[in-house]
Amino acid sequence: MNRLIDLMWVALIAIPPPGGALWAGESPPFGSGDPAPEPPSFEVCRAVVRISGSARPGLGGPLKVKIYLSDIMPRGPINDEDIRGAFEKHLVGTYGQEYPAVECSYAYTREDAQKILDVGYREGYENQTFLETGWKYAPPATAAAPAPEQYAVCWANRNAKVKYYSAVFDGSRDDAGKWWPAFQGYLKQQYGLDEPTQCIPARTRADAESYLGNLIDQDRKLLTMQGKAPEIVETGWKY
Repeated sequence: MNRLIDLMWVALIAIPPPGGALWAGESPPFGSGDPAPEPPSFEVCRAVVRISGSARPGLGGPLKVKIYLSDIMPRGPINDEDIRGAFEKHLVGTYGQEYPAVECSYAYTREDAQKILDVGYREGYENQTFLETGWKYAPPATAAAPAPEQYAVCWANRNAKVKYYSAVFDGSRDDAGKWWPAFQGYLKQQYGLDEPTQCIPARTRADAESYLGNLIDQDRKLLTMQGKAPEIVETGWKY
């Protein structure tokens, strides 16, 4: 008898719950359950500005307000406080309306957002003045990163007796291939020198100044066939 009861109990355990339900303590199979709902896609805002009167009887006559409506805007990963603050700032700057009562609402579809503007935001404000501003939230513009410094120097130091150097100049305006011909032409016209020139860019003014200083120091240590140091000419030329 006990053996029969044991077999019946095992069979009962093996029968799955009706409708695929889970026994207490069991975990749902992977991938089951309802999918996560889609986040809202649109946002609209309203600002109410009291002009005169009051909603309470006997306090300054009937309430008169002006209602400013935004346009429909995409609802991205934006803090709602940022949107409200931006709309308030727009109303102050464009219409001179300070301290408006601003509220924003989200919607899952554009049709729902339009319904909020056309119906939800107008309920209770019949015969009041509405202004459709066309305003949409735009994130504050970020300042563009400054362009990296680009300075350059040129020199002509193949002549053993005299060596020529430019000043440090802005090398960001034109192609580097134009620098050395311009310096070479200057040396020929100013000093009658007809020899190759060289130029090198540097990322910062400090780098260019350091490079020029090191180059001059090295050339000063060279000696001519007569055992004399070369003449150093810092022309001050800039491209």
